[in-house]
Amino acid sequence: MTFGAPRRYGSAGRSADDSGRVRPILCGTGGICHLSPDYAKRPSPGFTGDVDVDAPALAIALIVFQLLDAIACIGPVSFIRKSLDQINCPESIRKLLPFVKFDSAVGLAIGLWVPWVGAATIVALIAYFCVAIWFHIRARDTIANSLGAMIVMGFVILVGVVSYFPAV
Repeated sequence: MTFGAPRRYGSAGRSADDSGRVRPILCGTGGICHLSPDYAKRPSPGFTGDVDVDAPALAIALIVFQLLDAIACIGPVSFIRKSLDQINCPESIRKLLPFVKFDSAVGLAIGLWVPWVGAATIVALIAYFCVAIWFHIRARDTIANSLGAMIVMGFVILVGVVSYFPAV
């Protein structure tokens, strides 16, 4: 089998001889891996530490808020328990709240480096707060009591529009 004239590949495919020619390397499947000329110039796919979202400070503020809210829902603290009682939130949902909020903080944190994960988490949080506001409306709760959920939902939308969505 003839492959034709030798090509030049990135430094990862260099042969061991002194001819100066570069030969393709063998892949694990027995085939030949053809490396592009700029292969050696590409950054490694590993962790670089740089975030990929546009406004990381806003995203980090939301992450911290979600973590603190998750911790507050573990008990829950008295004002959260009172609010959940006012909207007749079932016990089965109350038990899930700390996990949902902690998981959203994790998704937002991962989204700092993988923006589509953060964007998906923002969409999930918007749905969560829509349901929370619906619980307030269903219970005929006052606007003052549902204002917190509305403000946080607005902040979630702001973080999505400014930080995560432009990076996707």
